[in-house]
Amino acid sequence: MNLKLKPSLREKRHYLLIKVNSEKDLDEKEIKEKIKKAIFEFIGILGYANAGPIFIDIEDENLKKEMKSKKMIVLSVTTKFVKHVKAALILSKEKNFSLDCIRVSGTLKKIKDFIKEMKD
Repeated sequence: MNLKLKPSLREKRHYLLIKVNSEKDLDEKEIKEKIKKAIFEFIGILGYANAGPIFIDIEDENLKKEMKSKKMIVLSVTTKFVKHVKAALILSKEKNFSLDCIRVSGTLKKIKDFIKEMKD
């Protein structure tokens, strides 16, 4: 009995590279909470569930250090809700804190390549 989904039935996802602009030095957990809150406030419970945001952890240590120094994070979202999530990030209003979506890609490899290019 095979319980694996066929690729045609799987939800397609895009990856968003988000840059955090903050005067305070926030840790990764606080940043994730603020991103979740921004999405939740803009598109609500049902929209949040449909968007299915997942924070992606990069295994490459050099890229991880680079992302941490530049305050960047990768978020995976279903393709139908990319525009909604981007709008939620832009419209998140907090004093001395903003979120910018730098790049959207269909593959994680392209996001990693983009980060490597930024480093050079």
